[in-house]
Amino acid sequence: MLDLHSHPHLGDKASSLPSISWVPWHPRYLLRSFDEKSVPSPSDDRHIAVRSNAGIRFALAPGEQLFIPEGSDATGFQEAAGPDVFFIDVSSAQLVLRVEGDRARQLLASGCGLDLRPARFAVNQFAQTRLGPFAVLIHRSSDNTYEVHVERSLGESLRAWLDSSASSLTGKP
Repeated sequence: MLDLHSHPHLGDKASSLPSISWVPWHPRYLLRSFDEKSVPSPSDDRHIAVRSNAGIRFALAPGEQLFIPEGSDATGFQEAAGPDVFFIDVSSAQLVLRVEGDRARQLLASGCGLDLRPARFAVNQFAQTRLGPFAVLIHRSSDNTYEVHVERSLGESLRAWLDSSASSLTGKP
């Protein structure tokens, strides 16, 4: 959550700022195959995250997906995927920040070139992009909630950048 005590100049506008918080750690796997048909796109639109009983999948490129299992492991999904699919555990390589609130879209739009208006970036849509100087995956998980996936080594820097950008939404230094 944005530390409002470190931003006393915000006054009443502080309550309208988006909430920024870490998403609890969860296992995640990169699914890869030399034959892109072995890892079929989870939906017709490559930029829609697909939820199932097994978990959520993001089609990153032909033959490559990010898979976040619903439970603590991906054993059942791995067996169903077949021998041509490689599961690479990237659980410790990434962090996720949740940005939520009425001004979450405005905060993220201030640092990236994506059109995040609801008509163009629907719930469950995602995109790989740059947010300020950071390479990220932005996933719109609900109306006013976005999850920002970033490399672990850049997590704290991204958090500081978001905090700074959030305070600038008020127009005060």
